[in-house]
Amino acid sequence: MKQEGDRVFYKVHNREKSDLSNEVYETTLKNYFQLDVPLAKLYSEWSEKDPRFAKLPQQCEGIRILKQDPIETTFAFICSANNNISRIGQMVEKLCTFYGEKLGDIEGQAYYDFPRVENLQGDEVEKKLKEEAFGYRAKYIANSASLIVSKGGMKWLKDLERLGYQEARKELQTLMGVGRKVSLYFVLLRSGILFFQNLNSDFMKLGSGLHLSHGSGIQ
Repeated sequence: MKQEGDRVFYKVHNREKSDLSNEVYETTLKNYFQLDVPLAKLYSEWSEKDPRFAKLPQQCEGIRILKQDPIETTFAFICSANNNISRIGQMVEKLCTFYGEKLGDIEGQAYYDFPRVENLQGDEVEKKLKEEAFGYRAKYIANSASLIVSKGGMKWLKDLERLGYQEARKELQTLMGVGRKVSLYFVLLRSGILFFQNLNSDFMKLGSGLHLSHGSGIQ
């Protein structure tokens, strides 16, 4: 995939294995990048209301929140606990390689889909992930996968998007390894609810410096 001006070009690999139309591929990409969100209009509105924000579009032009699969979002966040971006990526890649379906090879590199939640549950999964240096996250992943399956799997996670903000967070926090912060991020990413509450230290520093006289009172 590449961008030239206001046009995005993409290539579909292993297309001979699929009977999907160009329209399906384009719709998938538009949904993934949330291209239906009028970003330029929002930047303009926010800039009018906040002169500080007016300085940001030039630095952040085009940044969008990805509409990722809810299963992938959940387990990527569990992997993120006390972790850095590089290691989080490595863990997610291992989950795909060990338990996901192989999509194909591109220039000698194998690519795998994110695994079905059913494939992430069980003692053997926990044991394998501990051997792969997932640490305490191995138990979180196996336990949460089992609980998600028992609650209805993917349908349960998708149904959370129709719940209220607090109720959705409460449900998510029944999963091992999902606390107040992770449940907030899930709701933000999946439902687009833009509440500046219980954000991490980077957001708190930014918000405190720009808008808040005191850092307390954030839930």
